[in-house]
Amino acid sequence: FDYTKYKVYVVAYTKDEISYDDTSSSLAENIVYKLIERGCNALYFPISSSIADSKDLFKLIQKDPKALMVLIGATTTTRKIKIINEAFNETNFMISDINGEAPVGEKIFNELEYGEIIPNPIDIESIISSYENSFSIYHDQDRFLFNYLYAQCLKAIGNVIGGCVFIQVPSFIDINCP
Repeated sequence: FDYTKYKVYVVAYTKDEISYDDTSSSLAENIVYKLIERGCNALYFPISSSIADSKDLFKLIQKDPKALMVLIGATTTTRKIKIINEAFNETNFMISDINGEAPVGEKIFNELEYGEIIPNPIDIESIISSYENSFSIYHDQDRFLFNYLYAQCLKAIGNVIGGCVFIQVPSFIDINCP
């Protein structure tokens, strides 16, 4: 696979009222640096924790049919790197985004059934099988902002972008600490 033929967009949420630390943005910057070192055309896209920013980012990126998307999200709910295998056609925000939007029970795409799985056409399992216990494949993520953006990306693979993967990483902080 010659990744130098593609433009790689590495997307991470920045530290704000929703995203408590900058783990994902720091990791995204490092990934972009390493990709550029290897001759890849890579760009880092920091976005705020808002539906509006996710929509704007996707509109920008979908103009590039050879775009490869790497979405990085940090969470305190895992201690292992997870590759998210699919998205869901639903929004069930447990908290509001930074603009106060908190859609619950809505479809992302009207033409699909509510809750319908949007699979990743990339065979993630075969890709990570050689890495043994470094990663796990996760089949049920939150229905928050990254599900919203990931659903948009997965639905666009083969039509307006080349591919997408969502990597969930452990957060560097413990939000339960005083």
